[in-house]
Amino acid sequence: MLIGLVIAIPVVMIAASAIHWFALGGSDACLHQKQQYLLNHADHDRILRECRLMLGNPAQYPQPSGRAYPDNLPLYLDSLESSSILVFSEGVLITFHREFGLWAIEQDTSQVPSEIDWRHNVTELRPGLWYFEFHVP
Repeated sequence: MLIGLVIAIPVVMIAASAIHWFALGGSDACLHQKQQYLLNHADHDRILRECRLMLGNPAQYPQPSGRAYPDNLPLYLDSLESSSILVFSEGVLITFHREFGLWAIEQDTSQVPSEIDWRHNVTELRPGLWYFEFHVP
């Protein structure tokens, strides 16, 4: 009986995730919902604070080769369910299925950094934190 439960629980969880995905209209609807959350409801101050924490302490957040996320990812950044989070010396890049992303830097500036100035629909969320899209919809 215990073995049956161990098998049944993951199967039910996978089925529920698939139903949720289809109920929302597939990945486009999910991405649009996440995009709206990032732009309108996410805690931009906390995103910037956690990105700056990683930028200021890179040894505490190593990123093994081939991995999409650094080790010991701060909790709020982890909760965003991004596709990848890459820490560079210039800033932190958070991507969502190569559709849109966030770029955070250490300085409080409103000048769009050269790393993202070529992206589409660049929007400043806070000094030092920008939203951008990879393509024009």
